[in-house]
Amino acid sequence: MKILAIADLFVPGQVMRDALHSLQPSRLDVIVWSHPDESELHQRVRQIEREGPEAVKPPDGVWQAAREAELIITHMCPIGAALIRHATHLRTIGVCRAGLETIAVDAARDRSVSVVNVPGRNAIAVAEFTVGLILSERRNIARAHHPIVVGGWRKVFSNHDQETELAEKTIGIIGFGAIGAVQRSLARVRPCPTFGAGETDRRAARRRMGGP
Repeated sequence: MKILAIADLFVPGQVMRDALHSLQPSRLDVIVWSHPDESELHQRVRQIEREGPEAVKPPDGVWQAAREAELIITHMCPIGAALIRHATHLRTIGVCRAGLETIAVDAARDRSVSVVNVPGRNAIAVAEFTVGLILSERRNIARAHHPIVVGGWRKVFSNHDQETELAEKTIGIIGFGAIGAVQRSLARVRPCPTFGAGETDRRAARRRMGGP
């Protein structure tokens, strides 16, 4: 199998080579979609997400290597309709991220090219971030922090007459995909290794943390 891998700042070329080595490709071309820094790369990706995969052109070397490629692996570099038509031997496009905004999916479907992504890749990170937002909102963490920074001490908030603890509350999850499933497990308190520091009575400390 002839493979074209398009690396970037977040998924470097060597990572691509190591990951694809097990496929034993007859040919492996690794081309880097170069950017001076992460900020510039994110700007390009945001442009693609707004305007579509044709908005930003991939590196020149991609076009030459894509002509013979049967599998193209990309992270953030766009694969537009013109490139898909150009890659006459292409059978599969692999995307190392959850979203497909950078891929001309309709053009791939028209060519019977399968598109494979990683929908659960960022599920834990997003679910944990959501828990942080819930706690911040219920306990007024961000709203209380700013007044302290500027020398104040705010005590009254819009939810001051409500019980702000999450215990025994019902959490509604809209959308129950990969992220929603992790969110439910976190809402049930995700099991994590714990330890107590400075405890003289270890048995009592374990009992307080729910242990024997």
